[in-house]
Amino acid sequence: MNRYAHSVGLVALAPGMVIGMAGCAAGSESPTPTETVTVTTTPSPSSAPPSPAPSGSGAAGRSIPDCETLVPLDVVQAQPGWERYEFVGQYLDAAEPAPLPGPVASEVAAGARSRQNCIWGVPNSDSGMGVDILQIDEAAQSKLVSALAAAPDEYTSFSIDGHDAFLTHAPWGIGEGVVVYAFDGGVWVVMGGHEYDQQVATAVVGSALDGIRAANP
Repeated sequence: MNRYAHSVGLVALAPGMVIGMAGCAAGSESPTPTETVTVTTTPSPSSAPPSPAPSGSGAAGRSIPDCETLVPLDVVQAQPGWERYEFVGQYLDAAEPAPLPGPVASEVAAGARSRQNCIWGVPNSDSGMGVDILQIDEAAQSKLVSALAAAPDEYTSFSIDGHDAFLTHAPWGIGEGVVVYAFDGGVWVVMGGHEYDQQVATAVVGSALDGIRAANP
């Protein structure tokens, strides 16, 4: 299974797993079968974990701080029901396409020049959420934003600190998930998890956007 296929859906909180969809939302590609995954902080002996992403990854021209700087643990734990969440890991995987919900999203993700995956959750459970930072061409960003804006019945448009953002519900792991996209000058932030709302997304994704702007004055 695609590593990414566990993340913007049910998060497998083990080294080697990143945020990814267990299926796609209506209006995109056909859903793929879901898989129940238990959160663990112990790597599976059957698969080698990916190399951790270095801090300040700037493969596409902008410096991206490490995950714990982008979204500090106190920001995560301040969200309703996430008091027991811990930081699980940070991984870099720019080569593998990501099956994401929404028109042209997978196409744009496949062309990303860098991707940093950040995971938080309750150890030894199936509760977790992830944030991905993808660096993409601004032309691709414009194409994706236009496609999402053209499907208002599926993607709720809102703003995070003045930046375009979209929220949708999509099949994820063992149930319905929530996926949020936000954009800032060629940086695409993807947040995935269960049972969170626009206010939580604004706090978490807003923190990530603030961190990226601070690193690129």
